[in-house]
Amino acid sequence: MMPLGNDRPTFLRTAVSLWMGVVILGGAPSCAGGSFSFPSDMVEAPGWAASEVPTNVVLLAEVSGADPVTALLTDSATGATIAVSVATATTPTGRWAWITPAAELTARTEYWTEVLLADGSARGSTRFSTGDGPDLDPPTGGALEAADVRARALYVQLSEPSDDAGDAYVELAVASDSEFVDQLSMPFLFTDPETPERLEIAALRFPSAGSLEGGDTLFLRSRAIDLGGNAGEWSDATSVEIHACATIPVRSSLLCLAAGALFALRGRRRTHRTRG
Repeated sequence: MMPLGNDRPTFLRTAVSLWMGVVILGGAPSCAGGSFSFPSDMVEAPGWAASEVPTNVVLLAEVSGADPVTALLTDSATGATIAVSVATATTPTGRWAWITPAAELTARTEYWTEVLLADGSARGSTRFSTGDGPDLDPPTGGALEAADVRARALYVQLSEPSDDAGDAYVELAVASDSEFVDQLSMPFLFTDPETPERLEIAALRFPSAGSLEGGDTLFLRSRAIDLGGNAGEWSDATSVEIHACATIPVRSSLLCLAAGALFALRGRRRTHRTRG
């Protein structure tokens, strides 16, 4: 598994997605084998139709299950197979697989992609067509506009990413230090500026710091990444403090809240007696 981190920007710049919508094929998900979906900008229609992607596109598939995966990329017209590499990463937003062609794809060509399990069985597939060439210009947007901790969750509000050559997604970096050395990085494929994204505090386990504790500070920033793997500028970093009840299990958290309520009631009783 290749983790996503601030010290691996080259990998991140080559990780791109076929944005918007979900195509899930291959039958119902298997608990043993997992399931796969390709976020894409494809438009299903009679005879099949799809919008174009750059020739330097890298496919991003969301993967459920823990089984190793490979991929097959085929020229739809000729049947020729194109060599690809597959890198996977497990993040707080899910498990992801980046499918990278060994060379830039041919312009104005339709391709067929399948995600395969180790035994060669197909678990998901999608089609796409390339445009006139690669996308070399970075996207804009995808900025972190707000962050807050409520109960046992971290909420972040992200601006919509934009790219002249197509679509883009947002990469959010959450770190335990202000230099973003000990960090988690995760993609958000669907961002709504009006709806904050939610992350469970318990799911944030850092490579060095491990799990969070009450009083810890989180540092966050974000950027847009487009279909050509180009990364936009990082947004200004912001920080939030984790309160104690956000880091403990639900039952213990309820006890924490109950203790706080009891303390408040005792305070009221003392005040009442003083007044009397």
